[in-house]
Amino acid sequence: MAIAMKTLILPLLDANPGKLEALESTEALFSQMVQFYLNILLTTPLFWDTVVKVDPATGEILSERAPTSKDILTRLEFVTVSTPAHTHPSYPLSNVPGAEDAPVVFRRAAINRAIGIAKSYRANRKRWESLPEHRRGKAPAIPTVRSMPVTLYQGMGLLVREETRSFLRVKVWDGQSWRFEGYPVAIAPYQRTMLAIAETEQARLDAVRAEARMIKKAGRDEEAQTLLATEGRQQDGIPVMESGTLFHDGKRWRFHVPLATPIRVKRAKDQLAENPDLPVTTVDLWA
Repeated sequence: MAIAMKTLILPLLDANPGKLEALESTEALFSQMVQFYLNILLTTPLFWDTVVKVDPATGEILSERAPTSKDILTRLEFVTVSTPAHTHPSYPLSNVPGAEDAPVVFRRAAINRAIGIAKSYRANRKRWESLPEHRRGKAPAIPTVRSMPVTLYQGMGLLVREETRSFLRVKVWDGQSWRFEGYPVAIAPYQRTMLAIAETEQARLDAVRAEARMIKKAGRDEEAQTLLATEGRQQDGIPVMESGTLFHDGKRWRFHVPLATPIRVKRAKDQLAENPDLPVTTVDLWA
């Protein structure tokens, strides 16, 4: 099974200057937060330390593994976010004006973007260092963030489709506070059809998962697992909508909506057995 991705590009239509300024402020804050977390990741090696599982009784190390993105995110939040139990983090997020009041999903979107950039840089740097000196060339440049598209996790943005109009309801930072605003958006007929299919499939999955939770609460764990295994999976060829992204090219704003569709992949040998005249293309991959 593989996942095919298709992105729908929905232009945001003209909005009043105050709303547009809020979008720009939100993008600026997101970029600053990505740079804030990126700086920490590139200057503090401990965030990349292995995750160790220790036997609490003996202190013996049971296993070690590389940290996942989720592990790194947890570590970053611990050292940057102030809580009642941890009032003085090592790298306070309050150093970025407005960031401390940002919604959790906004902060985590920025952290995940920073982790992705840092991982790419570290991989490129490691590859460069592994080359013989005469083949190295220029070292990979340390990444910097100037303007970063804003990822809208669930809770930050909602695409509302109606008969007479459609709009993106998104939480924005106006430089002083966070508030929800609606932005008119253009959706082509074929895009409406695809979005409707994706929303229907997502509603079906949500209903199955909710039913499974209720069954599990009733103590019927095996029945809940069976329900999820049989009906809680996305159907082949049916898309669902993933987290969208706001892009700004200096003049226009666009909302990019990724649709993920599971497709069943057949081995080339099996496809040729079914269709001997199937054209075959080979690709050479060079390191």
